[in-house]
Amino acid sequence: MEKPSSVVVIGAGIVGAATGYRLARAGYQVTIIDKGTPGSGTSHGNAGGIVPGAMPLGTVSALKSLPRRLMDPNSALAIRWGDFPHLLPWLARFIGQCTPSRAEANSIALYALTSRSPEAWRELSRGTAAETLFRPRGWLKVFESEQNLITGTAELRDVLDRRGGPYDILDQDALRQYEPSLSTRFTHGFLQPDGICCVNPRRLTETMVAEATARGATFEQAEVADIETSEDGPRVILADGRAINADRVVVAAGVLSNRLSRKLGTDVPLRAERGYHLMFDTPSEQPHAPIVWGETDVVICPMEAGLRVTSMVELSHPDSPPNYQLIERKAAMARAMLPSLGDAEPREKWMGCRPSLPDSRPVIGASEKDPRVLLAFGHNHYGLTLSAITAELVQCLIEETEPPVPLLPYRAIR
Repeated sequence: MEKPSSVVVIGAGIVGAATGYRLARAGYQVTIIDKGTPGSGTSHGNAGGIVPGAMPLGTVSALKSLPRRLMDPNSALAIRWGDFPHLLPWLARFIGQCTPSRAEANSIALYALTSRSPEAWRELSRGTAAETLFRPRGWLKVFESEQNLITGTAELRDVLDRRGGPYDILDQDALRQYEPSLSTRFTHGFLQPDGICCVNPRRLTETMVAEATARGATFEQAEVADIETSEDGPRVILADGRAINADRVVVAAGVLSNRLSRKLGTDVPLRAERGYHLMFDTPSEQPHAPIVWGETDVVICPMEAGLRVTSMVELSHPDSPPNYQLIERKAAMARAMLPSLGDAEPREKWMGCRPSLPDSRPVIGASEKDPRVLLAFGHNHYGLTLSAITAELVQCLIEETEPPVPLLPYRAIR
């Protein structure tokens, strides 16, 4: 194929924004297209963690705990039962990924990417306005007893030991020193020290697009209706009838990506896994790092504009209305974690749709129908974490250079 010079990136979430900036920095003529503004979708509301993760969602223990978690109203897992017929094929595939051998293969593939992610973000943001948004603070899980920590992290510790991932066990004194704002009900902590966090994921996404446009890229706010391919190259067809020609097209449209990949003959089992957050004003004592309550999966996250409380895996149709009661129940848990919140009420609530695949691996690779169309979506809980390394891999695919990670585990058909 001829050496490409123009690239259309479909999607201005964090994956598309990072990819657009990296390609613009490399000298390509880049057009980023999204029906919304940069970062206004799912990338707006995550916990801000960029964490070398090695634990896929589908494991033997996850499968065993599924009935109990679905029956518990305080669980962080929920299914909208009216959407169950729509979800059934995805759930069947997910159950198939919960065997020991498949969970191990998925863990290896996941860690191969996430372990490179903090450095990939440091490199991508260096010298840009985004550089100031990152903090080297790690990722902390806290527990109410030593036994709960041992039980609650046994599988994660085993996986990280096999992958070579670092972690520290904090006793009560060490936990108090590390995070003095935390309630004394928590006695032990599990720290992944190699994680970094972003204090404003939406501003990071906006900044990546702004840095791309400063290097000659164009942002087009429009809805993509189709992708056509011919000998002359791919064309992106907009809903208003306009067409944009390019040497390469990157599909990075999150949960909407499969609508486009299906048009290219690649049907990916992508479903919406919805997450929620609450925003509080900055408390008098703000934690210095994201903190996960190990027994409940509630996360409190220090952000530029306040304290974010995030939780929930809600499996549902992406067009179903939000169920904000799921996250409103977590406000009391946040106050229990952080005494400085007092009786504060949240000022904002939000819901977003994570693009989730049953095996917890993203899709990164060429379309089966036309290798000039590249797929970069399905990042599950790791969209922010994996966006910079995904951008690097997309550039390798475009330039046909050796990627830092073998791409076979991330092909669309697997």
